[in-house]
Parts: sequence; C-alpha cells; structure tokens
Amino acid sequence: MRTLFFVLILLTISSCSKSQLQLFNNYFNSGKPVDGFGNQQGYRQYNISTDHIDEEPPGYTVKDTSEAMAILPNGSILLAGKTRIESNGNSSSDIYIAKVSSSGSLDLNFADQGYYKFDRGNYESIGDVIYSNGWIYMVGSSRSGTTADSAQLLVTKLSPEGIIDNSFGTNGNLFIDLNDGRVQAKRAIKSSGGGLFVVALAKEQSDSSTHYYTLKINEDGNLDNNFSSDGISELPITSGTTSSLGFFDTIEMDSANNLFVAGTAWDASNSVYIYYITKLLSNGAVDLSFGENGLVVGNSPNHQIVEDLLIHESFIYLPIVNYNPADGYSTELIRRSLTDGELDSSFNNNSGKITFNNRYLARIDKSNGKFILAGATFPPGETSSWSHSYVKFSRDGTQDFLFGDNGAYENFDFTKNNSIRDVKINNGFIYGTGYMLNQEINDQVIFLQKLHF
Repeated sequence: MRTLFFVLILLTISSCSKSQLQLFNNYFNSGKPVDGFGNQQGYRQYNISTDHIDEEPPGYTVKDTSEAMAILPNGSILLAGKTRIESNGNSSSDIYIAKVSSSGSLDLNFADQGYYKFDRGNYESIGDVIYSNGWIYMVGSSRSGTTADSAQLLVTKLSPEGIIDNSFGTNGNLFIDLNDGRVQAKRAIKSSGGGLFVVALAKEQSDSSTHYYTLKINEDGNLDNNFSSDGISELPITSGTTSSLGFFDTIEMDSANNLFVAGTAWDASNSVYIYYITKLLSNGAVDLSFGENGLVVGNSPNHQIVEDLLIHESFIYLPIVNYNPADGYSTELIRRSLTDGELDSSFNNNSGKITFNNRYLARIDKSNGKFILAGATFPPGETSSWSHSYVKFSRDGTQDFLFGDNGAYENFDFTKNNSIRDVKINNGFIYGTGYMLNQEINDQVIFLQKLHF
C-alpha cells in the first residue's frame, strides 16, 4: 500500500507543469532555505562600501546596512541602505541603491557595477525604496546645513536602469522642509495614480517635540495639492521631548484608497514608548470616526514598538514588539477593524492576539491569505547573540507548524550586530534583508536571504 501511495505521488508530480512543480517544491520545503542561493542558510552577502563582496582593504572597518527592499515585476530586487568605512579615526558614509536578480547576483547593467551610490552630503538617512509606475524612488532625509537639525525630506527618482530622472524636482531630487524641524523620512507606498505617499517626522528646534506627517508626491516632483490642500497632512499625534528621533513609522492603503499610518511615539508623561494608528481619507483628512478622534494608541507599562502594519480584507494586522528590562522582548500580533480601529477579540480562537516570547518580529508581509512575520529570536537569558527568525500563520491567527522547524525558521549561527530590516514575499519565496556580521572579515555587511514560502 505504501509503495502504491508513492507511485501515485510520482505520477502526479510527473504530469505537473513547471509552475505546479514550484508549488509542490515550496509546500514540501516551506520555511527552508533555497538551495543554490548563497550559502546553506540561503543568504547572499554584499559589501558595497569597498566595491567587493566578502573582501575589504586592510586597516578598514566596514558597517554597511540594508534598510529597505522593493521587488520589480520581472523579479529583480532593489536593496537600499547606508555604507560606512572607518579607518584611522576617520569615517565616510554614503547612501546606496543596489539591484540584484532573483538568484541574488548583482545586476551589473544597473547604474555603476550593480548599484548607485548617493553622496552622503545629500542623504543623511534612508527611509524606503519604492517602485511605482515604472520608476524607482529613493526616500530619505538630507542635511541642508552643517548640523542634523537642518535635515530636510529628500526624494530621488531613477529609471529602472539606475539613471537619475533630471526632470523630477531639481536635477532628480526633491527637497521639502517640514515646519522648520529636523526631518526623518520613514516608509513610503506607491500611489494608485503614480507617484507616492511618504511618512516623515520633524523634530521642532524650539521645544524638541516631534510632529508626524504624510505627504503625497506626484510623478513630476510636485506635492499634490488635492491632498490636504498642500500635499502635506499632519497626523493627530505629537511626541514629547526625547534626545533624538529614532522612531519607526509605516503606511498602507486599503481598497478604498484610505491611508493607515502606524508607528511609535514617546509618551513623556509615563516615560515609555507607545504605538499609534491613525486613518486618513483619500483627500488627506483625518477620519475622526476611527478610534478616538482619528487615533488609536497603545496603553502598556512596557515599551511598545511598531515598525510595520498590513491590511488584509477588512482588518489591520499589527505586530507590536514589547520590551521591559526584566523580561526582554516579546511580540504580540493583533488584528483591528479598518472601519473604527476596534480590537478584533475573535482573532486567534477568541484570544485577540498571537504572542511570541523572546522574539522581536517587527516586519510583516502576506501572500494568498498567509502571513510572514520576520525579525529576531533571542535565546532565553541571551543578550549578545540572536537569530534571524521567520514565522508563518494564517489570516485567523493559526500558526503554520509545517513551516520551518515546528512553525518557525531560526538560525543561531549568528553573533550580535545582525537584523532583518525588511521582508517581502514574491512568486512563492520569502526575501529578507538587513545587515549581519561577516565572521570571516569581522565586519558588518548587507545580506539578502531567500526561503521557500
């Protein structure tokens, strides 16, 4: 009987198309690294600072990061982040955007050697990279003077070949001041009509308070005046005084073109980080029927960090990272209504949330009603090392225990200084990117990891 069963499986597989075989392969290997993509853990490493992979000149220290990722229609992948070289007490930094194939090889036809470096004099930090209507947008912030307090929002537009579009803004760059504050650009999404929406923060020089904004930028580099009259909508939240910005913020759009912005703010009265969600209508106005006067905020004695959100059907899926010094990190995934922001208590067998202890799972993506949370796992009592971690679950909150090893992919063959900064699902594969310590050269390099979904 067993022999007959396997014969039937082989006959079924032999009659499958290439796409059906890919589905079989992904099903039986769900949560496993893809063979042939880099090393046995399914990741490739890139050292953009020194124009080499896994090499560097003697006497140099490299600290490269990958902060954001976008996948093009042909399966190519855009990585964006920062490079940094330190030598003899001096340092130099740049912002880069790199293009790699679905197999992880640098696309040498893109810009210069597969990547384009932006002068750090223009970019102070990177927020996101977006592919919209045939164009690539790099979103970040730029110092307009000699101090960080003078930083502006900066958006650069490039062709899919990595060529600057000089018709956009000023020679391909759009600079925007926000309320005379120090600006940090965060996440962005493409607009249905071309162009993009950007979330940004501005720290006031007068009182050090932080204000939150959503901007709509057209393809020609102008703010869309049909969005909140001047293209800029200030969100109904102000963060109290802190030593720096450093907050996380993200944005998504539902099928009715409503915008949902979520992130982290500082509650000065309780000396704790809290999460927030707000809803904007398509014209940029705050939807006052959502939450309390347009705002949902967390309420916990612990720090609560939100870096990402996801919209599926009629719900918001929100991963919340909790932290306190005694217990370390844990992650709660909750589900809220798109209409009023109320918590869906029926989620995950009426518990209202999924809890992952000892995990910092801040990034989320979906495909075909299945979800991936990505981040890091901390072994109990461990503070100096952690693992890249991925967890798969269904829309109702049920964890998929056929994924990886008992419902999660984790690899503890890492030391400190590694982090997943973005995750995407495409064509049956999971792509995670960030930075890690290359133990051979003892430097921080960029990684791209590929797993079966």
